[in-house]
Amino acid sequence: MAVLRLIVGLGNPGPEYARSRHNAGFWFVDALADKLGGRFGLDAKLFGETCKVEIAGEPVWLLKPGTFMNLSGKSVTAALRYWKIEPEQALLAHDELDLAPGTARLKLDGGHGGQNGLRDTIRLLGHGRFHRLRVGIGHPGHKDLVTPWVLGRPGGDDDMLMRRAIDNAIGVLPLLVTGNASEAMKLLHTPRDSGLGTRDSAKSKAGSLRPYSSLPRSSLPHLSPPPLPRRRDPSRLGNPTGAKLAMQAWRAPPWRWPRWPTPSSGAAHEDPARIHHPRSRHRAGGHGRGACGRGA
Repeated sequence: MAVLRLIVGLGNPGPEYARSRHNAGFWFVDALADKLGGRFGLDAKLFGETCKVEIAGEPVWLLKPGTFMNLSGKSVTAALRYWKIEPEQALLAHDELDLAPGTARLKLDGGHGGQNGLRDTIRLLGHGRFHRLRVGIGHPGHKDLVTPWVLGRPGGDDDMLMRRAIDNAIGVLPLLVTGNASEAMKLLHTPRDSGLGTRDSAKSKAGSLRPYSSLPRSSLPHLSPPPLPRRRDPSRLGNPTGAKLAMQAWRAPPWRWPRWPTPSSGAAHEDPARIHHPRSRHRAGGHGRGACGRGA
């Protein structure tokens, strides 16, 4: 006999909640139905939408309660009674604040952990002896922010991570359906080097990077000077002092211009107005406007 006969996705009905974090359970069963070619249809006697699929050669029912999250137990218990399924043969997929996006965990038995859909189901069953799939959505950091957080939509990165976790969970369902729960947990809970990881792992990797200011200038392309065009090579200006100053101006970053030599320093004095910046359209010593904007 199959271990799993019913998979329930917990969430809130309505388009305004469709992409919210709280509907991670709906995301899971929708993705599963799409992958297996199933289609949900309204079933009034079960207070929700149902769909029948085949996993590992076994028939499995999918359920999306049409009640709001706080009343999920009404639909779940109705389905268990109607299909004569034991609670231990059911899997409830739900959002989990205590797990980072990109993480999914399987669990059997336990409490509700503050999740209202589980709370109502446990209240009506009288126990929590059923399978759970916890899809991580992350925590906003303060309890006062939890409600807007779970009812809000995840950002682009979190959305991608949640979808990745759901795909990983779908991949181990055949093991769970055929009675290999421990192997399914081991496979799902083993960290994978997917290049994307979780939001927390991405932060830890970012924290291990060297500070921006400590990077060599050569590694910062936007601060490195572009190749010097041959036709504007300052060494071809003919004036040694002018060529040297122009080269300094070329190599200096845009926020710090080279200091001009003065007669007191022992170097020959050059009028800055006559030293053309190598990026100007004219050669130094020619006619036109100089680098400082004054007439030559």
